[in-house]
Amino acid sequence: MVRQSLIRRIATTCCRADNKNGFGPNKQYRQGLHFVGTEPPALKYHKLQDKKPEQPYGLQGNNHLQPGNGKIYSKLPTKILMKKDKVYSWCSCGYSNRQPLCDGSHNRYFVPDQKLKPVRFIPDRDMEVWLCNCKQTKNRPFCDAFYRLVHMQLWVASLFYYCFCFMLCEILRWFVERFDQRHKNPTVTNLLLELVGTIQICAPMFDVGLVLDNYGLFGVFVEITLLELANVYMFRDAMAHPCPLFHAVARRRMTSLRFLLTFCVQMVGAYVSYFVALNFWKLGIHTQHLEMLEEKTCSSDLTVTIIVGCLIEGVAMFVTKAVEHYASTRYTTYENVLNCAFAGFLTVLGINFTGLYANPIVASACTFNCEGVTHLGHLGVYWLSPLVGWYAAEWYFGSDEEDEKED
Repeated sequence: MVRQSLIRRIATTCCRADNKNGFGPNKQYRQGLHFVGTEPPALKYHKLQDKKPEQPYGLQGNNHLQPGNGKIYSKLPTKILMKKDKVYSWCSCGYSNRQPLCDGSHNRYFVPDQKLKPVRFIPDRDMEVWLCNCKQTKNRPFCDAFYRLVHMQLWVASLFYYCFCFMLCEILRWFVERFDQRHKNPTVTNLLLELVGTIQICAPMFDVGLVLDNYGLFGVFVEITLLELANVYMFRDAMAHPCPLFHAVARRRMTSLRFLLTFCVQMVGAYVSYFVALNFWKLGIHTQHLEMLEEKTCSSDLTVTIIVGCLIEGVAMFVTKAVEHYASTRYTTYENVLNCAFAGFLTVLGINFTGLYANPIVASACTFNCEGVTHLGHLGVYWLSPLVGWYAAEWYFGSDEEDEKED
């Protein structure tokens, strides 16, 4: 009878394990009933106990001093808002169904006995904190990097991100060169270099919004200018821009097959650049990077009508080509500095209206399929208008210099 009772208890525990999501009236609420982007907060299904008069603020007991570490649930911490006079029981074993707090999962039969108990904390004020999910922290229940993340300046984190992007692209170019030396296939080599170049142009742009929110337009000007200067010396063997492709195939300088392959590679590079940014944010260097990971939706940068947006992007492309033309003919000594500074200045003028990308690939990497504009509207503002501006500049200023370079 005892053996049968034990088996029955184990079976009951296993059958109901998926439904236990925390203490309180909603602990049997089933997961998976929410639409994308409407997931409840991490503590929604936990009924938090109130502080008793005899309990002090801060850590309760000595559970935070227990030796050993729990199972890694996630490498990313969870941001929560702690309320004053509420008791928070942090899961230290890593087996809780509803992280980061304990839900009693450590009492199940199939959970290893780790001799770890939940760490209880009572805040003396309302506060936002990052609770550890890897269970390896030395500052239970908080993430070890919490205080470091709060005090790090965003521009330092952005600098780390830019260095990461450029170093990654340089490493990829090194592998492409080794591939070319071994296989001697110039077509594949050129396509791979185009992929790397597109990633180098698109990936840093995912950080522009953070700089704008924290440092304003002047910060954006400095950021874009420095990125353009870095690309002057580090960007090579690629175009990372569809306008030259359309211009080349229209003037029969490029075959249709090569145009199609290069265009597809650029689109793939734009798509991959998002995952480059995503994986860097997962490192948790700054709290705002972690907040970017929590965002489920994105919004378009277009804040004006589609017609006005088309005019802004088209005129911006034409003016950019005009400045490049005059800088290359009259101010050759300071050509690179003038072009980079003007790119930053032009971005500042239009970033609050369209984002002022002046590059369809970058615009698609950052805002395609985002809320606020239809797909046709996106193609009209960020693709058709820059192409018209590019062709208008080529017609007005001519392309004799490019012909001489190609010859």
